[in-house]
Amino acid sequence: MITTSTPLVASGKGRLLTLWILSALVALTFVGAGAAKLAGAAVMVDLFAKVGLGQWFRYVTGLLEVAAGIGLLNRNPCISSQLLSRRNCTWLSVSTPSAITLRLSF
Repeated sequence: MITTSTPLVASGKGRLLTLWILSALVALTFVGAGAAKLAGAAVMVDLFAKVGLGQWFRYVTGLLEVAAGIGLLNRNPCISSQLLSRRNCTWLSVSTPSAITLRLSF
């Protein structure tokens, strides 16, 4: 039996491929959620109507989500860091209506 003391580590290409696949999945999630808001899915219209900020906020949130999803696939680190901060703003704009709705339903 042969034993080695070095731990198995994924190669650089394997890690890069894994990160790209995960980034693509997250990007598709953002684009899908944004598209649902922009398309006027009944669930989204009802959610934003309960919040009371108006449907303009649904459109802004949808556009931010689509932009964040596209930006996740960008390879430029300067632009990616700017989009990361925008993605955090997107997360806040998406979570705020949900939190308000949950609070109103209790």
